[in-house]
Amino acid sequence: MNYLGFLSCAVEIILSIYFFKAFGNFKYKRKIVIPLIITFYILYSLSLFFIKNTAVVFIISIVITFCVSLLFDFKIFNKILLSIIISIISSISEFILAIILSAFTHDITSVNKNVFSYVTGLLFSKFITYLIILLIYKSKHKLMNEISNLNMIYLIILPISTIFVIISQYEFILNEKRIPLMILSTVGLFLLIISNILIFHIIDRQNELIVIREKLNASKKLLKVQADYYDELIDSEKEIRKIRHNLKSLFLGLKSMLQKNQINSVIEKIDENLSEIDKQIITTSGCSSVLDIVLLSKSKLSQSKGITITSNKKILSAIKMEDVDQAVLFSNILDNAIEAAEKEILKTIEINVYSDNDNFIFKCSNPCSTNINVDNLNTTKIDEKNHGFGILSIKSIVEKYHGEYVFSKNDNIFNISLIIPNIDT
Repeated sequence: MNYLGFLSCAVEIILSIYFFKAFGNFKYKRKIVIPLIITFYILYSLSLFFIKNTAVVFIISIVITFCVSLLFDFKIFNKILLSIIISIISSISEFILAIILSAFTHDITSVNKNVFSYVTGLLFSKFITYLIILLIYKSKHKLMNEISNLNMIYLIILPISTIFVIISQYEFILNEKRIPLMILSTVGLFLLIISNILIFHIIDRQNELIVIREKLNASKKLLKVQADYYDELIDSEKEIRKIRHNLKSLFLGLKSMLQKNQINSVIEKIDENLSEIDKQIITTSGCSSVLDIVLLSKSKLSQSKGITITSNKKILSAIKMEDVDQAVLFSNILDNAIEAAEKEILKTIEINVYSDNDNFIFKCSNPCSTNINVDNLNTTKIDEKNHGFGILSIKSIVEKYHGEYVFSKNDNIFNISLIIPNIDT
């Protein structure tokens, strides 16, 4: 049944690709990848056709798997290690199948003499391999990891049921003599396994679409932030004209008071105007365009709630993050800080930013007397379904740039600290 080995080779290469995708993406374009995969498949199939030694075939499978790993963008050491791991997983699956077969027949080698039992066994062993890879894929792949453990348990019922069906049908195929029924059972099991794979593929694709939708929303959010910024510039221009007019009137008034020797009135008037200025200014030093835009867009909101925002920045090197990511990151942090600070007596938010050629460091502190679990943060807003994405967005963006985040609370002050490598991505 050497011709069935071609099917086995194709499934092994497909499974190895699925496995490697949990750890990285293709580093070449599709028009290069597809011909190379076909070449690996042909070489693998021909080797199985001419070589019968089991040990040599196992080594060849590792070499072919390693060749497939070369198409992916991760370090050479990881490629070697992962190639060995996927080969071991495949061997474990075949061992599990052998244990199951031993419950139905004392002579396992006789199974290979029946084409239908051979195909069913082949599909079963590869399905076990797929399930093992799926568990690894869920733990490593961020999109699949968004599925809650409870929902994942619901989904696992399907492959578990499939295993029981395969086992029961396998016994039937071993004992059944009618060819049409054997063909029907084999095709049915094949379609059942394919449906399992397609369901998990569809779920993964749905999650990818959700991420794309979130990115679109983030882009809209950035546009809104930029629009607010330009509105602020227009308002600032109007405010400057107003200040010029008011300053002229103020100086004339102060001059008149001084001529009348009303020193105390002059001091009182100056203090009154200084106090008004303090209410309208966000204290900043340094410059980071996106952060400044976000600060300006949030200034009116914070002022309307009686919250003072102070920021201290030392920008020695430009922050090397995409503008959309910066806007979403800073906006979410400030939104959360404003939400918390408006409930407190002390309504202050302090932001510290440092950036050089090596790292970008960001820290936001706000008062928070509420008892919270910093290891399991959640929104306190009414619309939890939508606003729950705030913390997730912060974590996701930091992880995207291989950074670290720390949430802490000390003396009724909540702190969020970020450190992100400031390198070109």
